[in-house]
Amino acid sequence: MIVLGISPLDKDSTVTFLRDGQVIFAAGEERFTRNKLQDGFPAEALQAGLDYTGIPVDEIDIVAYPFFDWKKETEFFTKNLRNEGSFLAGVETDGMREKIDSALARVPVRTHPIHGLAEPNEKMNKRFLNRVFYRLAGAEGVLSRNMARKASNDWGRESMAYHKNWQENLEENLEEIGLSSKLKRFDHHLSHAAAAHFASGFERTLIVTLDGYGSGLAGSVSIGEGNRLRRIHRLEYPHSLGTFYESVTSSLGFKPSRHEGKIVGLAAYGDPDVLLDVVLGRFHQQPGDFRIIESNNVYFSRYLTTLFPKVDVAAAYQRALEIVATNYIRHYVQQTGIGTVVLAGGVVANVKMNQRILEIPEIHQIFVYPNMGDGGCGTGAAFLADIESVKERQPYQTVYFGPDYSEAEMAGELKDAGLFGEHVVPIEPVVARLIHEGHVVARFNGRMEYGPRALGNRSILYRASEPEVNQWLNQRLGRTEFMP
Repeated sequence: MIVLGISPLDKDSTVTFLRDGQVIFAAGEERFTRNKLQDGFPAEALQAGLDYTGIPVDEIDIVAYPFFDWKKETEFFTKNLRNEGSFLAGVETDGMREKIDSALARVPVRTHPIHGLAEPNEKMNKRFLNRVFYRLAGAEGVLSRNMARKASNDWGRESMAYHKNWQENLEENLEEIGLSSKLKRFDHHLSHAAAAHFASGFERTLIVTLDGYGSGLAGSVSIGEGNRLRRIHRLEYPHSLGTFYESVTSSLGFKPSRHEGKIVGLAAYGDPDVLLDVVLGRFHQQPGDFRIIESNNVYFSRYLTTLFPKVDVAAAYQRALEIVATNYIRHYVQQTGIGTVVLAGGVVANVKMNQRILEIPEIHQIFVYPNMGDGGCGTGAAFLADIESVKERQPYQTVYFGPDYSEAEMAGELKDAGLFGEHVVPIEPVVARLIHEGHVVARFNGRMEYGPRALGNRSILYRASEPEVNQWLNQRLGRTEFMP
């Protein structure tokens, strides 16, 4: 059986080809258009997959997509937003402003410079009226409750339009290539779960998915046993760790759903204890569950960024994420007795959080799906599509699933660029010497990596012993200086 998996079209659109349950090609559209997190139908990635595998379009048996149709998705989040209204109506304000005032006294004096910041305790510079509005709209009062409800309603309307638009885009493009009749839709978080479980190679797993939104959920816990998945908990949107972290990304001046890694880097310079009780005060945690007060109200985090150093805000959000996620996961590890945990969903791109999960005493081993965000969700949908026909699925031995290029093709590209190329065998000692001498080495080798991580085949290499490298090399690459 040949299955084509297509990830959600709203960002990082990716294709996966399965033959008899095994990935034979997978690549993101961004790698061909050169637009990071490219959205829309992945036409170039699809053509690259067809060319590489030699599979005719008419031999594709199923096209798997990890979202239901737009009407069903709208029903999910409309119900969820009604539930959020009931939750907010029953939550009392608990002296948040007093907590914030107390936190101001804990801000440390810093003198050591931080690359990328004008000064170590730099705050977001906003006009006086903006600061007043953020306080009224964000710090838990009547206005902030109303702003939260409005933000959720606005999100619902926009999401309905987005789902409808991307559905039309998907169906029109599949119709053009004769595949519209082969489309099958799957639950978003079940697709994430399938990707993590089936790729892990473990027989029995506790599967945790955490992201922004998908098919009514912001997360889930399932048990994977062989070829079966059984969900045991649903974390309903808008109580989303993805939305929670995106809010501080935006409030600190970065692009949400894209620059969350910069917050991880920035957090390393801050003191989480300055604001931790304030940020954790937004959570109602119960064993195996949690709710977030005013989850869609971005003005709370914006208010904090005008009062506190950026590094301390980032550190508090990072630590809160780690605490809430580990509390949530630990409960189900203890309840089920399963110490093998597999993870998927955009939130688990946060490597510091993953480290804290691994440190849970009852966990023996974890597997983080290599393309953990929505770019990998189409692969999970493809696994679900052939779940009945594949009795034994091989775990990933590699994630080099993209295209490769012949010696002749590489020589031709070098010639066209006016560059001299020398064929060196073996090349590894030469690369090691160049790195040791302080040269920057760009390595292009074999098939392209699948997912967001550079894993050696399309990588920039430099020695890690030079402290200043963060500043000058990140500048050359267009990255923020405090990124590792």
